[in-house]
Amino acid sequence: MPNKQIIVQELAASYKIFNPKAQKIALAIHGWADQSNTFAELANQMQNVQIIAPDLPGFGNSQMLDQPASLDDYAAWVKDFVAKIQLEKLDTVIGHSNGGAIAIMLLANKQATAGRLALIASAGIRNQDRAKKQGLSFMAKPGKLALKLLPAASANKIKRKAYKKIGSDYMIDEQKQETFKLIIGKDVQDLAATIDTPTTLIYGEEDAATPPSYGKLFMKQIPNSTLHVIDGAGHFLHQTHCEQVAKFL
Repeated sequence: MPNKQIIVQELAASYKIFNPKAQKIALAIHGWADQSNTFAELANQMQNVQIIAPDLPGFGNSQMLDQPASLDDYAAWVKDFVAKIQLEKLDTVIGHSNGGAIAIMLLANKQATAGRLALIASAGIRNQDRAKKQGLSFMAKPGKLALKLLPAASANKIKRKAYKKIGSDYMIDEQKQETFKLIIGKDVQDLAATIDTPTTLIYGEEDAATPPSYGKLFMKQIPNSTLHVIDGAGHFLHQTHCEQVAKFL
């Protein structure tokens, strides 16, 4: 599936369209250090849905924003992306991991509307004791959490590099360090509580980065929501358990 190119906020951006002939349209937002192709397996299981997936700024083939970016900045970028490709109607917004937090901000702030929201292993829970402990720890060594959120192939590649402890592109690029700190410092639970869009929450039972407890907290906040926990699944369940995820969607 070739990438399409476009200019968003005066920066080069890349995106993919899976199942382009399908009538239903879903916008899919990937997580930290991932890219649009992360949804390829899921799209194969959802042939009746056209899935439009951008590479977020700084990842995949999209140019990085000019300064460290917050969740608000990413949500504003997605809003402008949707406007640029003239997506007038979204049947579904799908967000994985950090993409879920961006999707929550997007809908809560009325920057986009959709008939349905699907949060897969969504991040954005920061105020719980576990998240606080993680935040303090990873602010000191932010690359650890960054590696946990990476796709396995990318994480393994980074670990093999000649940097003794972390040594990822993330650690080399100071701007991404600052962006990551901004992201992990933002809790979106209060915003989630304002969403009236029917929401499907899907988490992996064995996910250590965004555990099922996050899904339970979001289910309490989002009035019209349903939670599914997939046995044996980890953080990238939309790849490893794509048939089950597609069924819930």
